[in-house]
Amino acid sequence: MSWIAAGRLRYERLVAARGRSVVLALVLLGVVAAGVTAVGVASPPTETTRMATDTAEVTATGSDSATVTGESELYDRGEVVRDSPAYLTDAAPELTVTAETSVSGSRSATVTQELVLTYRAKRDGETYWQESVPIGHEEGEADDESSTVSATVNVADVRDRIETIREETGSRTTVSAEVTHRAAYETEARSGELRSSAALSINDRTYSLGDGLGASDVYHDRETVTRPAEDRTTVVFGVAVASWSLWTAPLALLGLLGAGHAAAVRRRDPDPRAVERRIERQRFAEWVSHGEVPDDVADRRVAIASLGDLVDVAIDADRRVVHDQAAERYVVIDGAVAYVYVPDDRPPAGDGPETADPLETATARSGGDRTSVPGKNENDAAAHALDETGTEEDDVAARAGEEGMTETDDAAARESADGSATDGVSEPEAEEDESDSAAVGTADEFVWSDPASESDSEA
Repeated sequence: MSWIAAGRLRYERLVAARGRSVVLALVLLGVVAAGVTAVGVASPPTETTRMATDTAEVTATGSDSATVTGESELYDRGEVVRDSPAYLTDAAPELTVTAETSVSGSRSATVTQELVLTYRAKRDGETYWQESVPIGHEEGEADDESSTVSATVNVADVRDRIETIREETGSRTTVSAEVTHRAAYETEARSGELRSSAALSINDRTYSLGDGLGASDVYHDRETVTRPAEDRTTVVFGVAVASWSLWTAPLALLGLLGAGHAAAVRRRDPDPRAVERRIERQRFAEWVSHGEVPDDVADRRVAIASLGDLVDVAIDADRRVVHDQAAERYVVIDGAVAYVYVPDDRPPAGDGPETADPLETATARSGGDRTSVPGKNENDAAAHALDETGTEEDDVAARAGEEGMTETDDAAARESADGSATDGVSEPEAEEDESDSAAVGTADEFVWSDPASESDSEA
């Protein structure tokens, strides 16, 4: 029996026995799953986070220049030399340092800028003394235009100051000067500081301001955003839904469809016993053959309560179970004994008379004698003990006739059987035993039929 067919029959049995409960359970399952799915679609899980909505940059740039005020063969008096790698100390002794701070986009910032000249003394690469001298200060707004700070440094004075420090610290000390720019800014979303420095190098005839005066800071405008939680949602047709909805939606559909199907099966009002018999037939199909069993196939008949018990008998006796579809009975023939199971096709009794015992039904429909079987009530066995005794003596007489007894011996055996029957067997039963004894010779007259041929003949 395939697992699909077995599952279908068990489902029908469940609906037949508990149809109302099954329908209500499936409806409840479908409604709950549909509600959970609706919640997952309408209100998927969300998370709150701060996201970068735009990027801003605060930039500080530096420049330097010197105006020629002295005599020079290279430059004209009054000429302004800008961002030169070297300036002439005698021709242009003053250096102008300029720093500009700006903000990208349409943003604005409050900027406080300073220019500082720092002297530093080092030995073995480590600073052990320094002095900072502010040379420029500016506060302002940086919006569409940059905020600018500038300062002028007299290079000759710086050189003299360096020489004084060097004379005091000795030859092992390195004395240097540098220009530092600091820009503290504050915007609506951020505040910070930019810092950069450039060394001021002075020789005998030239000086220069090294690279490095300039810095920038990039930041992001952020805002609090509520969005679907990526780890708990799934995008379906462009809409974010809760991930569990992918499971509850099919469950809701199956629950409601199952409830409808169960209600349809319940309206057919299936008989639980009939469904159970179908399950039983499919379970034992490999032990059952189809055929026709004559009524006189055996001397004795034993009524069996269920098909499962009859299959157990067939297995113990190494026989097949024969299904006589015409008489609607199952038979196992073992010598002179026929074990018979007749399904009870009657509907449940309800308020009427109580359903008959399956053994009585099998005995009545098969036309045989009721004989006790293992597991039957001991009182039932005792009630029929006398019946069995008379039947056994009749069997002895019948077998004696087959072995070639003379007519006189046969008559004596019958007289002996009649005498025994007088003690515990009625006259009709004795006649029936004689008829059964005559049927012993037909025990092997078993008529098989091909189910396919039966189908063709019925057609």
